Amino acid sequence: MQTLKNNIDHVLSDFKNETGNTPFIQIPLSNGSNIYAKCEWTNPTGSIKDRTAYGLIKNARDKGDFHPGSKILEYSGGNLGKSLAEICYRAGVELNLVFSPGTSKTYKKSLIDFLKEKNANLIPYSSEDGFWGVMQHTIKMNKENPSYTFLYQHVNEANFNIHKDWTGEEIISQLRGTKLNAWVAAIGSGGTLMGVYEKLQEYFPSIELHPVSPAEQPYGTTEKPNTMTKLSGTSGLGYGEKQKFVERKEHMFKNHWKIKYEDALIEMERFYKETNIQIGSSAAANLIVSRKIAEQEDNFNVITVFPDKGSSEEWDLISNGL
Repeated sequence: MQTLKNNIDHVLSDFKNETGNTPFIQIPLSNGSNIYAKCEWTNPTGSIKDRTAYGLIKNARDKGDFHPGSKILEYSGGNLGKSLAEICYRAGVELNLVFSPGTSKTYKKSLIDFLKEKNANLIPYSSEDGFWGVMQHTIKMNKENPSYTFLYQHVNEANFNIHKDWTGEEIISQLRGTKLNAWVAAIGSGGTLMGVYEKLQEYFPSIELHPVSPAEQPYGTTEKPNTMTKLSGTSGLGYGEKQKFVERKEHMFKNHWKIKYEDALIEMERFYKETNIQIGSSAAANLIVSRKIAEQEDNFNVITVFPDKGSSEEWDLISNGL
């Protein structure tokens, strides 16, 4: 056990050193307002989920959940799967990843190719309940097999804490001296949105909270989950279910923004033509919302995040005229 834990410590230390200190893009507006976008694609696997994966696995290691032959279990339809696969591959730890063959169409081939390269054990699960069904199946698998180390991103406080103590603190350090008026981020599991928000509140108690979710299946929807293509990694759960980290502070929402996938693709293309910088669909949605907020008031500073550059599948859609 000690040898494995030492290896995990070494892997996590190296991975953390490669992650973070990501750059900002400042987007000034004519009214004196600014958008500050934190660009997370410089992380090892190209997304903000490298931070999340580090936090989840480091927490498991700290609790002593690693042992010879340990098996990580998690569900993912996108970037978190890549991040976990990279860490587990480096550590020589088995990763069991549950996903829906019908979800994450914007990532499907490139994601699966990457996961296979990293020797992840892929467990496809088709459900009429979409990603919610995948989550419930993973919970069931964990109950039936106690040998799993189930990370459970939606309720694991390590997800929230890593973004509060690392991502949020990093933002404060990098933008020291800049008054921040609003925080915009996609909801997803809620870890980034709410973890960073709690840290920003310590320095800017009146900072506005602007969550973003897909119009096709927004946060808190009471409707049955669907398999429509939507913003990557951001959707509501369906059936009125809500993400734990978000629900406990949803009364703090200044506004809950719902963005159509097609509009995000259009914004991806527009921003690329303007800057020669690629951003993914959730980043584009964050930018749409950030601009609307910043345009409403003079000398207003909006902080947001660009989680990734987008998948090859998303950019193929744009190249082919949506």
